[in-house]
Amino acid sequence: MLQKELFDLIQWYRKEGYQADVRRLPEEEFPGLLTTFREFLAETNWANVELTYESLRSH
Repeated sequence: MLQKELFDLIQWYRKEGYQADVRRLPEEEFPGLLTTFREFLAETNWANVELTYESLRSH
């Protein structure tokens, strides 16, 4: 990315900011597709200390 483009992008973020309504996304934009972090941890059995990184591929 060129310096001018990067400068413009940074200025845009400073002026406009990131304005996504993250709480609305799962319900209105992507119903049934997004999960919470808590749901992700439960679905992946993250608390199971017997699971390894390699064992994630087999699930």
